[in-house]
Amino acid sequence: MSNNFEDRLDRLIQTSWAERAHDAPKQIGKMKADHAHRGVLQSSATIHRLNEMLCRELEARAILVWQAIVRVHKIVGIDKDVDLSSYFKDIFAEYHQEALNTIQQIFEKESQFIGIKSNIPSILSETAKLSKEKHDVEIDLYVDSLRRTEKEVLPSSATYHFYGSVGAVQSGAGAYANVVQHLADSEKQEIINALNEVKLAVQNALDKNEREISELIEIVDDSIDELGKSKPNNTKLRACFDVLSGSIQAMASAGPAYQALKSALLPLGIMLP
Repeated sequence: MSNNFEDRLDRLIQTSWAERAHDAPKQIGKMKADHAHRGVLQSSATIHRLNEMLCRELEARAILVWQAIVRVHKIVGIDKDVDLSSYFKDIFAEYHQEALNTIQQIFEKESQFIGIKSNIPSILSETAKLSKEKHDVEIDLYVDSLRRTEKEVLPSSATYHFYGSVGAVQSGAGAYANVVQHLADSEKQEIINALNEVKLAVQNALDKNEREISELIEIVDDSIDELGKSKPNNTKLRACFDVLSGSIQAMASAGPAYQALKSALLPLGIMLP
C-alpha cells in the first residue's frame, strides 16, 4: 500500500477536522447561553438541541473524510492491485470511529454540565451506523464510476478524465467536457427525479420568500430541459447544480431532496458535501 497516500490522507483529514475543532463547542456554548437566558438550560429541550448539533457534527466530519479520500486518491493514486472498495471502506470506518469517539467525549462533558441523563449516546451510535452505511454505498458507486471510465477511454485517446469536486476536466486535441452525454438514460432519469424532489421541497419551503422560490423553480426547470437535449450544456448544468445544492442544503425540510440530488450526481463525478 502507498504510504504516501495514507500520509497525505491523514494530514488532510486532521487539518480539516482541526478547522472544526472549536466549531461544535462554540455552537453548543451559544445554545446553552440562550437556553440559560430563557431558564430552560436543565431541560429536555437542551438535550434535544445538543443531540441535533452533535449528530450534524458527526455527519460533517464523515463527509470531510470521504471528500479527503477522493481528493487524495485522484492526486496520489493507489496500486492497481488493491481492492479499492474494501480499502476505502476500511479507511473510512477507522476515521469515522475516531470522529464518533471525539463527539461522544464532547457529549459526556456537556451532559455533566447540563446535569440531565439522556439516551444521546445510542442516538449518536444510530446516526453513526446510518452514516457509515450511506458512505459505503457512495464508495461502491465511486469505484464503479472509475471502472466505467476506464472502459470508456480508448487506448489511443489523448483525453484525460478527472472526477471530483470540480466535476469533469479534459485536455488533449479536440477534447471537450461531454460527461452528461455519456450518462445512461437511467442515470439521466435519476437526476431528473432528484430535481423534481428538489422542486417540491422548494415549493414547500417556509424560509424562502416568493421571489426566491420562483427563481429556484426556474433553475430546476431549466436543468431538466437541458438534460433532455442531445448535447446538454455541461457548464450551465454545473452552475445550476451548484446553486440548487447550496440553496437546499440550508433548508431544514429539504434533507431528503438534497440527499437524492447528491446521490444522483455521483455518475457525473460531482461530490456534494
